[in-house]
Amino acid sequence: MKASIGCLLLLSASVFAQAPRTSTSTLRQLLAQQGFSGALEGKIAIKRLGVLHCGSRSLEVFYHSWEESHPPGKAIHAAYRIVFLENGHKYVGQYKVQDPPTKVTRTAIVFDYPEGDGNTIACEGDALPEEVTLDGADAVLLK
Repeated sequence: MKASIGCLLLLSASVFAQAPRTSTSTLRQLLAQQGFSGALEGKIAIKRLGVLHCGSRSLEVFYHSWEESHPPGKAIHAAYRIVFLENGHKYVGQYKVQDPPTKVTRTAIVFDYPEGDGNTIACEGDALPEEVTLDGADAVLLK
């Protein structure tokens, strides 16, 4: 009986275990080494949003924000991006955005914009689209 319970607990743990999360410092190093064009120094926040499935590929989705006040106390400059990693270590690309998405599903990243103005990033087959429309503006897939 004890063996059955132990086996059941072990199986439950493996079913509900999540993939290890990449630390912010490790993610910064990985992005710097692989050609990420966004800021990686200063006031940076990188938040994992979920996984987007592109055909047979699974891409981790992150929201990257950078803010700076220069000189201190003056105007704040900021940039926001949706960043994609494949297999937890391969940088795929990014879109510059104005706002964080409201949700990430298996097949789409959705923003709180009117549908007619563009509110979704969704894959085209196994790939991210080269360009999407978000809130009436074009967002290009950047490296």
